[in-house]
Amino acid sequence: MKISELVTWVTITPDINRLREVEGAYVQFTCQTSPVVPAPTVRWFKAENKSDIPPMEFTDGSQISIHPNISGTISSLKIIPRMNDSGIVIYCKAMINFTEVESQRRVSLDVMCTCQIVVTNNTRKELPSF
Repeated sequence: MKISELVTWVTITPDINRLREVEGAYVQFTCQTSPVVPAPTVRWFKAENKSDIPPMEFTDGSQISIHPNISGTISSLKIIPRMNDSGIVIYCKAMINFTEVESQRRVSLDVMCTCQIVVTNNTRKELPSF
């Protein structure tokens, strides 16, 4: 019987702490684990910056793909951010043998509004788009 190895590191890209994106545009994140056999399970989470709200796992409304290979397991998360996603942090975890390792960094998401500008009577008004 072969003993499984443990995940020693998990990284997330883009390799920045804060990501600014326009509402409604696809955003892709990539999580990579250290190479281990068998391949770990990779899970994606979003958390609010408030400590009293527990993190939520991405399940609906996102596209997740996982590709184990010789250089580690790679998982991609694609989301379409909305204004109410502004301020969340996104991270991933790898799990094998009941041991979880969280990504070394979390990415904070700032979502910018795609606003329409309406000019009436020489006055500019910005209207949020929904």
